[in-house]
Amino acid sequence: MVKLIYLFLGCHDLGRAEKMDWEFVFQVEETTCSIASEKFGLRVYVDRDSVADEVEAEKLFQRILQATVKGQKVVEKELLEPIGKEQVNAGDVVVGNQYHRLREAYLYFRDGAEIAFRGDGRVEVQRDADDASNILRGALAEWRRQANADAEGWWNTFAMIMAYFSLLEHTLVGCLAFADFDPEEETVTGFIGLNWGDKFKRLFDLDADLVAQKKYEALRDLAETYRNTYGHGGFDKRGATVHFHVPGVGVIPATLSKISKTPHFGLVPAVVEDYNRICAVLDDFDAWIAAGAYRNAIMWIEHGMDYAFDARSRAEVAANAGTFDAYLEAMSYRLDQAMNMDW
Repeated sequence: MVKLIYLFLGCHDLGRAEKMDWEFVFQVEETTCSIASEKFGLRVYVDRDSVADEVEAEKLFQRILQATVKGQKVVEKELLEPIGKEQVNAGDVVVGNQYHRLREAYLYFRDGAEIAFRGDGRVEVQRDADDASNILRGALAEWRRQANADAEGWWNTFAMIMAYFSLLEHTLVGCLAFADFDPEEETVTGFIGLNWGDKFKRLFDLDADLVAQKKYEALRDLAETYRNTYGHGGFDKRGATVHFHVPGVGVIPATLSKISKTPHFGLVPAVVEDYNRICAVLDDFDAWIAAGAYRNAIMWIEHGMDYAFDARSRAEVAANAGTFDAYLEAMSYRLDQAMNMDW
């Protein structure tokens, strides 16, 4: 954005240098200044001989900063809006890779659940009155320890599931760049707007691929049981959290008979057995997609490469499909050079 602003103003670009991508020179009331994009961020320089002291230089910097921020609005309206619409419609877009950021969140809560379920969580066991017997204190402490472990384990399991489906959606967007994407038939933003299930069905033909269908169904069961239910205030579409009264008996879940796998309800929605089953489903899917039709896409994503949807990038990926490992290493090296500004 800053580069566009100073290009828009017609300032002279000194070009690249060691650890520097660009530097524009300009004057403010006859004081020579420059703004540069360096390896460790943006820098503004003021000619030392043109200012009395650092206080005056700081005031000048603040004026430059405020003018640059205001210039952003002008550039967005005059330049970026028309170009942006045209480029998005043509599919000439790049999606920033956030895979590792999202996966770390998922693994953080997954590890937290494992730690909690084995009794080493952060929730402390409440102490009993001193006049209670040793047997009673011991029994209550063990019960509370287990209750705390189950509760904290569930909290982390819920967060783990929510984080995983966020990661899944991001991964499926990355896979689209390696699919038969045609900007004349669909848009990247349109695909991003789909729910995870529709993204999955766009990438995999569930009618023809029975294995993909089973993987989808396993993820769908987790989504319906945990993500959708507790992501919407603890209410699911099937009414399992809605109860009705039976005279002389009590309240009964509205759809108890439809819960075939776990036909019971506890105080905690997921215990350690559920956690282990959930992790097995997620691990199985991760291994399957990494070894299947989107192997190259997953490798690209895991290397932290951005998702490029322009025609040239997609053609280059397709042309190097047979030697993709070597191609990816070369692209990773180029990315490292660019990030380090080693020209």
